[in-house]
Amino acid sequence: MKTKLLFFTALLGLSLTAPAQSLQPTDSEMPADTIAADNAYYDDLLESILGHNNDPYANEELPTSPTEVKHLIKEEHSNRWYAAQAELWHNAALSRKTDETAWFNYFRAIKYCCDTDTEHTYEQLDSIKLALINELKMQVPDSYTYYSAAYQLLPKQSDEDNRRYAEEAIKRMPAKKSFFDYDTWLAYYNFTADSARMVPYAKEYLKSGLYSNELLTYAKNILNTLPQNALYLADGDANIIPKWIIQQGMGLHRDKLVICNSMLIDANYCQHIFTYLGIGEAPKREGLFKDEDELFDYIYNVVNEIIKRTGRPLYLTKNMEDSNYKRWDDNLYDEGMAYHYSLEEIDLDEALRKNYEQHCDLNYLLSPLPDDCWRADRTMSLQQYANFRYLLPYYLEKKDKKHFKTLQRQLISAGMRYGFSKKEMKQAIKETIAEYNGEEKIEE
Repeated sequence: MKTKLLFFTALLGLSLTAPAQSLQPTDSEMPADTIAADNAYYDDLLESILGHNNDPYANEELPTSPTEVKHLIKEEHSNRWYAAQAELWHNAALSRKTDETAWFNYFRAIKYCCDTDTEHTYEQLDSIKLALINELKMQVPDSYTYYSAAYQLLPKQSDEDNRRYAEEAIKRMPAKKSFFDYDTWLAYYNFTADSARMVPYAKEYLKSGLYSNELLTYAKNILNTLPQNALYLADGDANIIPKWIIQQGMGLHRDKLVICNSMLIDANYCQHIFTYLGIGEAPKREGLFKDEDELFDYIYNVVNEIIKRTGRPLYLTKNMEDSNYKRWDDNLYDEGMAYHYSLEEIDLDEALRKNYEQHCDLNYLLSPLPDDCWRADRTMSLQQYANFRYLLPYYLEKKDKKHFKTLQRQLISAGMRYGFSKKEMKQAIKETIAEYNGEEKIEE
């Protein structure tokens, strides 16, 4: 078995990120007579996005009527699909001026259209977002949708404005909350270190039944494998939100600290982490990052400072983009559910066995996915349990038929959830065993 980490392309690109930085003015600074001009610029940009094909869903059939814009971890579409939905929902919203549901879906469609765009500059996308905010301010002022969009999308706003928009949105939060509502404000309470509101909100989220049981089980498996007081560095809603629900809503694994990797560049969030840990002032940094390397160097140094001051063990999620690991990878070990950063050699055979046999519940993989299963459920079913396949030849060698057969069934089922056939998964298992034994690749 290989002892050091070998990276493969991450399948998920869901990020909880700080607002994009731009030279655009904030909402409060925007003069009223510029709205029409910005909307015209926005219309031109949106038209160019609608006409451009820049994603792997290139042949996806475009919608002809407005449909609910669901969260990316539940359902993902092409950039063109989101752009088309934006146009459809915009027309619907304009015809039903007071229908906040239409405006909310319009806002979400524009957000995802910008999030999935790869052709336009940050400045152009910021202009689209700013024009959206201005239109919401004109059409549905003093609404939950307007303040939510302003909090999430306005570029380069001050911390004071950021919090003001959030608090105004929270005051107007609908009684029947959606998945977006719970996700957005649970993250806000965490980033502002507001445990007084985060705990009851996480309990309410859990009770709502909106979150996938599959992802909650997956998240619990990860937390189960982390040692006491571990630091867990991650990005993405599907990696972070369910762990907060388990910690704050269920009251489990409260000793472990889940850190949002990309948010460490935010001075307030970074200081919240240092204050929570009782380790003094966080490292300070002035000005913008000149490039990605400088940004990742800063995050690396901040995390190392946390480790130095606390002595806590560090673990990293397994599905961030490879660039996030570059500064760690010489000392990263894949223990099955997470990468363990360690300056000492680790016995991965023992770590994998312990995590699989004692800390992880994979039996849920044997049940069929629900008809309305989430995209993230299918992805994580396979990718995050894949390294347990290295235990199969070990169990064969030890003549441990019980563990071998159970794990084999679980891995086959995990692959079938993701879209592979039973035959393909059986062949993959055969090749894993052959590779372990130094044999040539097995052919059908």
